[in-house]
Amino acid sequence: HYIDNRPGFSIDTGGNIEDVNGSAASINQLTTESNFDIQDPNNVLYAFNSTEGGVILPRGTSIVGQDLRKTKIRPKFVPDPSNDNISRSALFRVTGSCWFFGFSFFDADPNDRIYRDYTTSVFTPNYSHHKLTCFEYADGVNIISGKGNTDLDMYYHKLTLAYGTSSGRALPNYPANDDFEAVVDEYRIVGAISQVGAIQIEDIYSGATPTDTTATSIVTVVTETNHGFSVGTPILIAGVDNDEYDGSYVVSQVQSDTVFTYSLANTPTSTATPNLAGKNPTVEVESDSVSSSSPYIFNCSIRSVFGLNAMHADGSKATGFKSMVVAQLTGIALNKDDNAYVKYNSTTGIYQDQAALGSGVSLHTDSLARHKPEWQNFHVKVSNNGIIQAVSVFAIGYAQHFVAESGGDMSITNSNSNFGAKS
Repeated sequence: HYIDNRPGFSIDTGGNIEDVNGSAASINQLTTESNFDIQDPNNVLYAFNSTEGGVILPRGTSIVGQDLRKTKIRPKFVPDPSNDNISRSALFRVTGSCWFFGFSFFDADPNDRIYRDYTTSVFTPNYSHHKLTCFEYADGVNIISGKGNTDLDMYYHKLTLAYGTSSGRALPNYPANDDFEAVVDEYRIVGAISQVGAIQIEDIYSGATPTDTTATSIVTVVTETNHGFSVGTPILIAGVDNDEYDGSYVVSQVQSDTVFTYSLANTPTSTATPNLAGKNPTVEVESDSVSSSSPYIFNCSIRSVFGLNAMHADGSKATGFKSMVVAQLTGIALNKDDNAYVKYNSTTGIYQDQAALGSGVSLHTDSLARHKPEWQNFHVKVSNNGIIQAVSVFAIGYAQHFVAESGGDMSITNSNSNFGAKS
């Protein structure tokens, strides 16, 4: 199976579409005449990819291979390792509740021709794949500069253009209608976690207005500071000293940064506007929740001779527990690109690369060679307060096998590290 994982189109809040180079682009409705040929650079599918490259796999997506040996996945885009203007990329961009089972990743097909930059020029894929990772998060957190949307927002907005009236199942058209959108559990992994603790409540009422004496089952809460909640966030109300208002609830609507609502099972009988004088009412995230679940990678493998990376849980692209679960992910990632290495010259006291040593030397077979720091690959990586639970994960031949950075946390069980540079 070939994956056209080139960077997709961007779409801003005005509905303007651009390709990765900033040129105006368009997305037409899908029909029986649409170009779905992965080998054609003008196919329609890659437009829906992440703007950083990689196929976005939305909520609840499962990919189940025939088996680990028979189902092979290969990329069509491998970023040029020698060009700093070509960013790192991924094959799959995953969301909460995704599940992957029973297939293997390989390097780009040596008999194929692939993309390595942001043009339609094609090349032989006989170079380092260390800038490509098999699994990363779809970014549902960070607004892309000048676009007003996250990468995950863009995915859904682009789909509204593809599924128009001619498809027979038209979606609400963006930007005229933005009802077709990401849900918070796609990027709030497992459940919400409070980043600020308890927040002071300025006002709380169940009437239509703060002075209304007629109660309803919808409670409006006004906070003193930005609450940071989303629809579906589990919350704990305390300090109102009224059993009809205090307790555990779920946010039903976010009206502004300081106003949200939640629903009661019964309409309050005591008062529509509780008296807060002399009290200290607060709201905080109820972190005991399993409303979402981690992306789960099970019984897959990587078999690479050009340094393909397996997975990266980057917590900056998710919220909540920011976790990925992985079991029985065996990775073999050697790298026979001589340009990935340097060798220490004891006479001059400097490290020399392949260009300096000349064609008579093959650094990838030299046991004294070391990876260039910027060319190092990895098997399992976690960063920015992300969390990985790894069970029976075996890493073979990487520059770095298990990597944790910037608050990353890994629980590793029954796993090992063989050969390579750093376990």
